[in-house]
Amino acid sequence: DFNWERNAVTVSFYVIEKDLKLIDEILAEIIARFYVATSFSYKFQISTKFIYIEEAPRAERWPRPLQAFTTLAYWIGPPGPKEVSPVPLVAVLFPLYFGWMFGDVGHGLLLALFAWLLYKMGKEDWAWIWGFTSLSATLFGLYYGEAFGIRIREAEIGITPLEGIASAILFGFTVLLIAFILKLVNLALRREYYVAAGLYAPLLLLYTSIGALVLGLFEVPQILVSKPGIWLVAPLPEMASTLALLGVSWLGLSIVYGRVKYVKELKVLCSELPIAFIETFMAGIANIFSFVRLEILHILHATLTHLSLRALALPGGVVLVIFLQLLIIIGEGFFASIQSLRLLYYETLTKFYEGTGRVFKPYKLE
Repeated sequence: DFNWERNAVTVSFYVIEKDLKLIDEILAEIIARFYVATSFSYKFQISTKFIYIEEAPRAERWPRPLQAFTTLAYWIGPPGPKEVSPVPLVAVLFPLYFGWMFGDVGHGLLLALFAWLLYKMGKEDWAWIWGFTSLSATLFGLYYGEAFGIRIREAEIGITPLEGIASAILFGFTVLLIAFILKLVNLALRREYYVAAGLYAPLLLLYTSIGALVLGLFEVPQILVSKPGIWLVAPLPEMASTLALLGVSWLGLSIVYGRVKYVKELKVLCSELPIAFIETFMAGIANIFSFVRLEILHILHATLTHLSLRALALPGGVVLVIFLQLLIIIGEGFFASIQSLRLLYYETLTKFYEGTGRVFKPYKLE
């Protein structure tokens, strides 16, 4: 309140209650230092205001490598106080998604150089993110046995594109299954036990049955066990029908039980039921096949890299190959990043994560 015409000023600020005595001493010292020769008076007035909130803001503290991935996770929003943090899952899945599509030892090492440059520029979070991503791309490149499109070793088990697609579908089914389980955990943390046990637990069985049916109809198990050294026991269509029957029966019993015990909660369950059903069928069918892009972009990346090596036969072939490789790295790196984020945000996190929290950012006095 800068009312200089009355030669008075009011300064308002917040302070922790236990520090009131210290603040009084500091003010007295400041006034004594600057206004010794001036006739003046001051009044130190304290007013207290209590603000009650249901839940305190959440500040996450992870080890430094994991903390960097809050940059990606918080684009949706920070986790609420009663919500599982997605940061560890993001730290695993984003590099894994990217490395699957961008697997090449040479390109992975160049990506590591890019991460080092980011670190030198002071972008530590992004340096950690792309550092882990480059490691994933390099490891996948070692598995594929390729560096800049050059075959550096023969893979122990030759995986055909069809087998790669089958692996991506199975991987997608597993990731979404984890996401549905985390949905149950979040509901339990919010103490919505009836909705968790009465709606989402049977829908988890229904999703598993749909996924098992899809894997069985497209012969994913048969495709993956066709190679020696790969062992897989995959769900069969017969198991799918059993799980579906169990899930529907469980849901029906939950509604009947809710009419007796949880009348209010039953209204919540019934209001969420249509959307939850749609989400379950979407996840069991469409979202699973979205993971096919992992193998498709890997095939595209490998094909373009191999084709670029044919430019060696042309005049100035080495320079041309370097130029084409850089184009592939930039172009494929961009597409792999976009598709990794899509799989992360849309296919995975939306199944269980709301991101309704807020990060505590204290004021700093200069």
